[in-house]
Amino acid sequence: MTTVPSQQQEGAVAAKKKAAEDTSITEWMEVFRKVYEKVDSKRSPVEMWVAATAHCSFVGEAIRRVHFADLMYSASHAFCWMCSFLLACHRAKATVFALDESFSAIVACKYPLVCGHCRDKYCHCNPQLMDKTPSKAARYRDLLGERALLVDAPDTYTVSQWLTVFNQIYGQHIHMLTLESTGFHFLEEAGEELTAVPGLMQLTKVLEAHLEGIDEELLAELATFEGAVARYDQYWKPEHEMKSRDPEDVKFRLAHAKVDMFVEFADTFSWFCSILNKVSSIAKNCGDSNCAFKQEAFGKKMEAEYLPDGKPRCPSCKACPCVCVFFI
Repeated sequence: MTTVPSQQQEGAVAAKKKAAEDTSITEWMEVFRKVYEKVDSKRSPVEMWVAATAHCSFVGEAIRRVHFADLMYSASHAFCWMCSFLLACHRAKATVFALDESFSAIVACKYPLVCGHCRDKYCHCNPQLMDKTPSKAARYRDLLGERALLVDAPDTYTVSQWLTVFNQIYGQHIHMLTLESTGFHFLEEAGEELTAVPGLMQLTKVLEAHLEGIDEELLAELATFEGAVARYDQYWKPEHEMKSRDPEDVKFRLAHAKVDMFVEFADTFSWFCSILNKVSSIAKNCGDSNCAFKQEAFGKKMEAEYLPDGKPRCPSCKACPCVCVFFI
């Protein structure tokens, strides 16, 4: 005997599916906090991004092996580690890694629904001219102005919304690239963030130097992109003129390193979205109903891994909070 679901039951199922699809990145970070805070609190932001980079490399490996189930599996875990890195920075109060920006707010600093270079909704950048400006503070201030004009608060953005944003800005360029080339750019940006993070790590004991004007108040100011850009602009000078213990130069080094951390994180996520958009494009244009691209979707994989039945869990130990011994 077949049971016909009531309208109320169908509505509840539809609501559940909609809620899963509409989970904001801020809400995903809360899921990861519930699952991993106990174990991650013992790790530094540097350790967290090293692990994130390792999982980004697994995405690249899946692309090379043309194994798309592995690609979505690795992408879901890479995304988790990106979020966990920011959570570690949120916990790092009164340190050089202190952070007072959400995931999507950081991305919107560089990409306020426009290209972070040409500031157009449909990128028309000239790669040869992009990086010739020695100080980019003016451009970052302009981008901050555009972020302030966003209708929706960045904290409400979902991965799906960012996929739409980046597809609009860069879709015409990504269309011309292979999936392998897109993956290479993604790994390049993850590596550049891995370069930016040690720039801050070298300054972790800066408060112990007791340099004038370098205190917890300054570190709190640098916890926002706006504060970091303001200081970057205030203290900028050509690198060959800098002195290692001059307080003004150390302030610039701090601001520069923090701006790099923000920007490279946003770039990494931009190319992460480009991979997902490329996979979606291939699936859409594939005539084979059994095409491997059609069998996996990022949102479904995220839900299956970390939020089955609507309850947070670690995909390895199946527990919340996580009780894994090894989980990199």
